Amino acid sequence: MDCLLVVCILKVTFCLHFLDITGKSIVGNNKTISGESDRL
Repeated sequence: MDCLLVVCILKVTFCLHFLDITGKSIVGNNKTISGESDRL
């Protein structure tokens, strides 16, 4: 059971970390798009 618990914790941590990275990249893309539209 302990091994399964550790695996679950690692999976949750990885998922949260992945979502955090994708969220930041999406925000970064939106900023660059808005910046380019402002220049145009």
